[in-house]
Amino acid sequence: MKILMNRAFTDEERAIRYFLGELSETEQTAVEERFFTDADFSDWLDEIETDLIDAYVRGELDASQN
Repeated sequence: MKILMNRAFTDEERAIRYFLGELSETEQTAVEERFFTDADFSDWLDEIETDLIDAYVRGELDASQN
Protein backbone atom coordinates (compact mmCIF):
# COMPACT_ATOMS: atom_id res chain seq x y z
CA MET A 1 0.00 0.00 0.00
CA LYS A 2 1.17 3.47 -0.79
CA ILE A 3 2.11 5.74 2.09
CA LEU A 4 2.55 9.48 1.76
CA MET A 5 5.11 10.67 4.26
CA ASN A 6 4.91 14.19 5.75
CA ARG A 7 1.29 13.76 6.79
CA ALA A 8 -0.04 14.01 10.32
CA PHE A 9 -2.05 10.83 9.66
CA THR A 10 0.33 8.65 7.71
CA ASP A 11 0.00 5.50 9.75
CA GLU A 12 -1.30 2.99 7.26
CA GLU A 13 -2.30 0.55 9.99
CA ARG A 14 -4.37 3.25 11.66
CA ALA A 15 -6.09 4.01 8.34
CA ILE A 16 -6.93 0.33 7.93
CA ARG A 17 -8.28 0.27 11.49
CA TYR A 18 -10.49 3.22 10.53
CA PHE A 19 -12.04 1.27 7.66
CA LEU A 20 -12.48 -1.80 9.85
CA GLY A 21 -14.28 0.27 12.49
CA GLU A 22 -11.59 -0.27 15.11
CA LEU A 23 -10.82 3.37 16.01
CA SER A 24 -12.28 5.20 18.96
CA GLU A 25 -15.11 7.60 18.21
CA THR A 26 -12.75 10.54 18.73
CA GLU A 27 -10.17 9.14 16.31
CA GLN A 28 -12.87 8.29 13.77
CA THR A 29 -14.31 11.80 13.92
CA ALA A 30 -10.85 13.31 13.42
CA VAL A 31 -10.27 11.17 10.32
CA GLU A 32 -13.66 12.08 8.86
CA GLU A 33 -13.21 15.79 9.49
CA ARG A 34 -9.82 15.77 7.81
CA PHE A 35 -11.18 13.69 4.93
CA PHE A 36 -13.59 16.52 4.07
CA THR A 37 -11.11 19.38 4.52
CA ASP A 38 -7.83 18.03 3.07
CA ALA A 39 -7.90 16.91 -0.56
CA ASP A 40 -4.49 15.20 -0.42
CA PHE A 41 -5.48 13.28 2.70
CA SER A 42 -8.78 12.34 1.09
CA ASP A 43 -6.97 10.98 -1.98
CA TRP A 44 -4.53 9.04 0.22
CA LEU A 45 -7.35 7.55 2.30
CA ASP A 46 -9.20 6.57 -0.89
CA GLU A 47 -6.07 4.70 -2.03
CA ILE A 48 -5.83 2.88 1.30
CA GLU A 49 -9.50 1.90 1.02
CA THR A 50 -9.02 0.60 -2.53
CA ASP A 51 -5.95 -1.41 -1.46
CA LEU A 52 -7.87 -2.85 1.49
CA ILE A 53 -10.75 -3.92 -0.76
CA ASP A 54 -8.31 -5.49 -3.21
CA ALA A 55 -6.60 -7.40 -0.38
CA TYR A 56 -10.00 -8.65 0.81
CA VAL A 57 -11.00 -9.83 -2.66
CA ARG A 58 -7.68 -11.66 -3.04
CA GLY A 59 -8.13 -13.28 0.40
CA GLU A 60 -5.04 -11.62 1.81
CA LEU A 61 -6.51 -10.23 5.03
CA ASP A 62 -5.94 -11.82 8.40
CA ALA A 63 -8.97 -13.63 9.83
CA SER A 64 -9.34 -10.81 12.36
CA GLN A 65 -9.64 -8.29 9.50
CA ASN A 66 -12.45 -10.06 7.61
